[in-house]
Amino acid sequence: MKKLEYLKFDEVNINDFKDLLNKQKIREHLIEHELFDDTLVASWVEEKIKTDSIKGCKIRGIYSKKTLAGWCGIQVVEGKYEIAIVLDERFWGVGKSVFIVSTR
Repeated sequence: MKKLEYLKFDEVNINDFKDLLNKQKIREHLIEHELFDDTLVASWVEEKIKTDSIKGCKIRGIYSKKTLAGWCGIQVVEGKYEIAIVLDERFWGVGKSVFIVSTR
């Protein structure tokens, strides 16, 4: 298993998110949207930070060997809690371990 590190969204390099969010495989699993530019990424990150502050929610960026692998969390969507995990395809296979270790 690869060692994973969990960072709050305000600790993640915003350019790492921009690269990840614009990957075709990631885009296939998100709500349809334009390609992310600096402004859209900043807004998206800000929304995730707001969600993280809601009681019962926890959203983290996932790093493996200093590379942003994706993000995970418990979030509220349309009034209901959901568990989310989004990983760059290079990190598929580590998904099971994501929720075992995250306590930060």
